[in-house]
Amino acid sequence: MSRVVVELGPTGVEVIGLKAGSPSGSHARRVIGFDRSNNTAGALISLEKPLRDCIGELGLRGSRACVVYVSPFGASQLVSCPKAVGIRNAEPAALLALTTSVDIAPTSLCLSSAPVHEDGPYGIGGDAGPQLHVMASADEEDTIGMIFGMCSRAGLLVDRIVPAEAAGMAQAISIAIGASGAGPIAVLWLGRHGSALAAAEADVLALARSVSLGLSTLAASLTREIRPRAPHGSGPLPAFTLSDAQAWDVLFQVGIPSQDAPVDGLPDFTSASLLPLLQPALQRLSVEVKQSLRFGLPERARSRVRLLVAGPGGDVPGLAQAIANHVGCELFQKSAHPDAQPSRWIDPRRIPAEFNFLPRSIRDAHLARRLRTSILVGAAIALAAIAGEYLWTRRVIGEQALLLSKLNQNRGPLDQAKHDRDEALALREKLDSLRAAISSATGDRPETAALLALLADATPDAAALRSIELTSAPSHATIEGFVPNLPNTDPAQVIHDFVERLSAAPIIASARLTSSSRGSGPTGDCQIFSIDLNLVALPPSAVLAPTIAATTEPPSP
Repeated sequence: MSRVVVELGPTGVEVIGLKAGSPSGSHARRVIGFDRSNNTAGALISLEKPLRDCIGELGLRGSRACVVYVSPFGASQLVSCPKAVGIRNAEPAALLALTTSVDIAPTSLCLSSAPVHEDGPYGIGGDAGPQLHVMASADEEDTIGMIFGMCSRAGLLVDRIVPAEAAGMAQAISIAIGASGAGPIAVLWLGRHGSALAAAEADVLALARSVSLGLSTLAASLTREIRPRAPHGSGPLPAFTLSDAQAWDVLFQVGIPSQDAPVDGLPDFTSASLLPLLQPALQRLSVEVKQSLRFGLPERARSRVRLLVAGPGGDVPGLAQAIANHVGCELFQKSAHPDAQPSRWIDPRRIPAEFNFLPRSIRDAHLARRLRTSILVGAAIALAAIAGEYLWTRRVIGEQALLLSKLNQNRGPLDQAKHDRDEALALREKLDSLRAAISSATGDRPETAALLALLADATPDAAALRSIELTSAPSHATIEGFVPNLPNTDPAQVIHDFVERLSAAPIIASARLTSSSRGSGPTGDCQIFSIDLNLVALPPSAVLAPTIAATTEPPSP
């Protein structure tokens, strides 16, 4: 489906085709004339038939359209606030500031707003801190309905309606921000009915405002009387007046003349005759731009700012240089930055997507219509694809069934391994319970008397004990002793045999030699040793003192 941009204003209608989302060229432009009665609404209504004829001649019926129109009663403005405020608070503040400046009854007020830019931390606007910039517009619902009805009857599917003032401001801001990395830049979007000025540096927007004059003011000035230059020796020639269509053609052909030259199709006068007609309008436009930059930019940026003229005004010969000369700044070279490529038409991509006067109900209806169309168009494709999907599904199901069969073959050993693991875990749990029961029944008290009896029996004759110590751990003891260095005696072997004998005793859980060193004993040189013993804990009843009855032996016969 084709996409177009339709510009409606008091001077005519223009239809612009979109290619890959961007303007590709002007399909048609019909200049109707200038609205000299200041009745903008009436001028817009008179465009319905030319618009319908234009759409029909170009074969664009059914195209989706973004409509940019000159609002007779509405207003648009850019509102800036600290970035910390957030978009949820900035948009209502922008709309509130706008509604106080328009004279429209609240019952018929139509509003739209959208954020257009968030400042970076540095640049010509950095003194005020990062700002959040929101564009807001207000208009009468009747005007929006009139525009929608005109375009719908012409055969267009309208999906966006945007005031020309807001659209021009969005173009200027987008271009200025895109090229702001190359130094301070001022972009003048010079449209047919109005203009917008934006200045930025280093991703910071310092200035954005609408300019009341457009190309229609310059073209209208060319429709006044022109006095042709009479040949030498002849009398004065009668005054000549250009038609509206001729004025537009001469403006884009000659522009702001820098030298006297003939004009194609008008042999009776030269370009020098046009300058006095253009000078007042050019002066007003230049003064407004200069004053805006003077009061909108800090002093350190005014001396460095460069001017870029975009929009339809960029195609008027000599106009950009004439404005730059009046303002006192240099022209920005488009080759200085890759993003500084202005378009001569409105580019919808530079307008925030959520900025739209079209009612939500109509947008939803268009979406439903497009969905129904897509369903009908795609039905045949879907039916043709079903067979392919079926065959592909059957093949995938077969492959998955074969894989499942192979997995089932390996399931038996895995199930047996899982069963064995579960049994092992159950036995381990029983063992832990048994150990806990044994520990609870046996307690942790050692049999001291049995230990002393064991030491008395197991201590080698060649060794002597110096100390027996029961430590803070109830089942732990430490013994220290020595083995004299006597002829035919190996102290190390004696100590080793002693440790082995202790380890084999039933009341000893473990015996470990902790130290062995040479020293001095009562009989001279000896080998001093220390052994740690872990004793077997016995039930409390096993270590109770024997009763009298139990210890009294029966008399011998």
